[in-house]
Amino acid sequence: MVRYSQTTPALRLISNRRMRRIILITLQTTDSDERIILSQELTVPDGSINNPSIRFTGHNTGIHNDGGHIAAVLQGSRTYKLGLSHFQRYDVSRGFEIDTAAGTTTNPVYAFNGDTDTGVGTGVGDQLSLIAGGVEGIRITEAVTHASGSIASAVVKIQDAIQYNSGTGSDTATTEAVYLEDTNSHLVIDFANGNFGDVTLAAAIDTVKFLNAPPDGTVATVTAKITQDSSNREIDYSASAVTVYSEDGDTAVTGEVLWSGAAAHVMSTGSGAVDLVSFTCIPSGSTFNIYAAVIGQAFA
Repeated sequence: MVRYSQTTPALRLISNRRMRRIILITLQTTDSDERIILSQELTVPDGSINNPSIRFTGHNTGIHNDGGHIAAVLQGSRTYKLGLSHFQRYDVSRGFEIDTAAGTTTNPVYAFNGDTDTGVGTGVGDQLSLIAGGVEGIRITEAVTHASGSIASAVVKIQDAIQYNSGTGSDTATTEAVYLEDTNSHLVIDFANGNFGDVTLAAAIDTVKFLNAPPDGTVATVTAKITQDSSNREIDYSASAVTVYSEDGDTAVTGEVLWSGAAAHVMSTGSGAVDLVSFTCIPSGSTFNIYAAVIGQAFA
């Protein structure tokens, strides 16, 4: 036995000379504030679950080497593993796994062992991506939630109400799905900002713009509640007045408004008259047509 303390004048070694091996080495101090410092490395065997390389006295708790990874053992059960590429909950089906690589919109940082391409990632600051099978399904930002892909269920039940942003007539904020701009003469339908909006006409509409048309293979619908003012304003839906954009008004794409029954919406007259109009964008290849229908008119 080798034992060191403040009262021991020198390091003593007691060995079994016949067996040519050291039975036990104990290093100790007599003051809890003192530390044992090694000038060279301390090498221990790999150990195992039942015999951790470094353990605490009286407990089957410690750490050991597991194929180049550090495994933590708590009360005889292997619980956590630290590796070069991840930190994970050990020996638990679909336990958590934290990836040391940078997260992206397709590479989740927070995932599950055995399914490391499904979880939560991020492409840029202040954005959160929900990823399944290496594909971004939902992106959450400070202002809006974008969804792509599909929900694998025949029926989706929503218990609490969902309220989309809606205009207030004079509000021209771009967070609205329907709003007026350019001295109220332009009507804007933004598919990225929800599925409902309302405006009160304050000028004749000579331009109608559809923003953020969905990609080919998807569909987006916005219902507009349009309220007439006392001057009986009109809305121009002619081909020269309508433009469809794939983004926020930067890139125009091919598309036109096609009306149910080939009859374009004519705004109801009378101050306070309300018309409900549905606009659905159904892209086909490079064509982004808007399919429109009047739901009801002259609501009092």
